[in-house]
Amino acid sequence: MFHPYSSRSIHSVYDLRPPFSRTLTIELVKPKLLDYISIMPTVVFIDGFAVMILPNDHRPPHVHVFRGAGRVRITIGDDKDRPRIMEAIDMPSRDIVKALDIVIDHQAKLSVAWRKIHG
Repeated sequence: MFHPYSSRSIHSVYDLRPPFSRTLTIELVKPKLLDYISIMPTVVFIDGFAVMILPNDHRPPHVHVFRGAGRVRITIGDDKDRPRIMEAIDMPSRDIVKALDIVIDHQAKLSVAWRKIHG
């Protein structure tokens, strides 16, 4: 399972130099990138499906849905157009259908998230 984190994480370290002061030192550490997945915010996580939106992505508004080693790209759609499958890679057809159902069920939330991320 993958969870996106911010571009930096904060680790605290105590400085134990004599006379053993309790000075707090902040060290900024970039996380290891596990492919492009680690930079995508997860908008919905349900039944093992992670629905993510890639920052700085292209139009039309769409999401990336991951489950196991499989992934599928699905348009978000709007009031006039239903979500539709753009691309599926290494995902069984039953999981593709379930991913599409999840996007349809959360279409309004995903649309708001896309606008919030992409303006």
